[in-house]
Amino acid sequence: MFFLRKADKLDADILFEWVNDPEVRKASFRQEKIDFAEHFEWFKNIINDEKYNLFIFMNDNIPVGQIRLFSDNERIIINYSIAKEFRGKGLASLMINQAENWLREKMDTASFMLVARVKFDNIASQKTFMSLDYTPEMRKDYIEYEKQL
Repeated sequence: MFFLRKADKLDADILFEWVNDPEVRKASFRQEKIDFAEHFEWFKNIINDEKYNLFIFMNDNIPVGQIRLFSDNERIIINYSIAKEFRGKGLASLMINQAENWLREKMDTASFMLVARVKFDNIASQKTFMSLDYTPEMRKDYIEYEKQL
């Protein structure tokens, strides 16, 4: 069974492993490898920041990905990755859908815009957001996908 759980301090290592995966670095706007000290400082800050919600996407007791939701006033910025051994199985769509459901419950009746920024060469993420009815808008260096919830 797939589900989201809030990340905790024990997730720092697996998130560090995932963030430095070559495919994740390639899809990121910042492509250089992240060192552990920098990662750990970022992790300490984000895990305690009320503007962020960081989840680990689980398949029973196996972590398969992560999704971050950053609240920027009326917009929520989505950032996610799937562990390399689980890519190509449609899990990103399932994970984002579960995050949307969590947001609907948390935000009550408030309306908000979900936003994701995807590089031009990240075809898999483009297909994922299109399959979830996000609207693409071309920017200079990326495609911005939006969905009103």
